[in-house]
Amino acid sequence: MSKILNVVIILLVIAGAVYGYYFMTKSDAGETGTVTLDENGMPIEGTGMTLAEQDPFVQLLNELNSITIDTEFLESGALLSFVDYTRTLRTDAVGRDNPFASLGTSGSTAVTKQTTNSGGVTF
Repeated sequence: MSKILNVVIILLVIAGAVYGYYFMTKSDAGETGTVTLDENGMPIEGTGMTLAEQDPFVQLLNELNSITIDTEFLESGALLSFVDYTRTLRTDAVGRDNPFASLGTSGSTAVTKQTTNSGGVTF
């Protein structure tokens, strides 16, 4: 009895999988907006949206391209009545030439460094 019950359950699961596959792959381009493809993966003409139209990036780009900006506010009196209150900053030199030099030195002494590579050449 349990073997027959196991076989019936397996057959029901297989039948459910086949029905689900059939239901998901049937062509309803008019209702769902999907594209029907031929055996080469190319869209069949007249079946709804193209593959490019289904791409979310293309849909967003089309929405952005449809945006128009009204530039009349740039010529309004309220915008033109703004006053520029910026100040020019002084460019005085502040501090010492070499902040890392000792306090008693002028700060303009140059430090030279000699390096020697394994070939004995000095740079």
